[in-house]
Amino acid sequence: FGPIARSVGDLRLALSIISDPGTPPLEATVGRTVSELRLAWTEDFGGTPLDADSRQTMQRLAEALKLRGCQIERCGSANVDYDEAWWISGICLGAINTLFQPLTRRWIRRLASPALLHFGPRHPLLRGLFTGLALDHQRVCQALKQRMAIIEQMERFLNTWDAWICPVFPTPAFTHQPPKSPIEVDDQPM
Repeated sequence: FGPIARSVGDLRLALSIISDPGTPPLEATVGRTVSELRLAWTEDFGGTPLDADSRQTMQRLAEALKLRGCQIERCGSANVDYDEAWWISGICLGAINTLFQPLTRRWIRRLASPALLHFGPRHPLLRGLFTGLALDHQRVCQALKQRMAIIEQMERFLNTWDAWICPVFPTPAFTHQPPKSPIEVDDQPM
């Protein structure tokens, strides 16, 4: 998640406020030509579906940038195990969410965690959420260390490129929907 802004100036202001202390300021690419840019691009994130129109749009963008002299390279996964990343995110989110619950609800969640893991869904994010509900101190600390390792891995990847072109969602914007409504990706409910 990140800020939504009306201009680059507004984004600079927002990012300076929400960034961790010591984060270097954004470097402007003003004055650089397109042919000087090194760009990575990918059509998906570890098996997340991308609709055909979005995929074609990304391919056209990559081809147009290449024609303008940009150094662009298709990079599939940035060497990230997305199932592991989803699972670790789930553990952190489940633990944080549980910590902010009233004491009674927190204990119910902790007790329900093993059953939810056993009978619950198989998606790594949801399994991670159910793992995080247990508030197992060692498991949460380990997940936080794994989270930092993934962040460092992503930063190493991004340090070799000026930008990474990637989808932000499986489809173009869709109409407002009720919670838990499926999203259509190439006529398939997801």
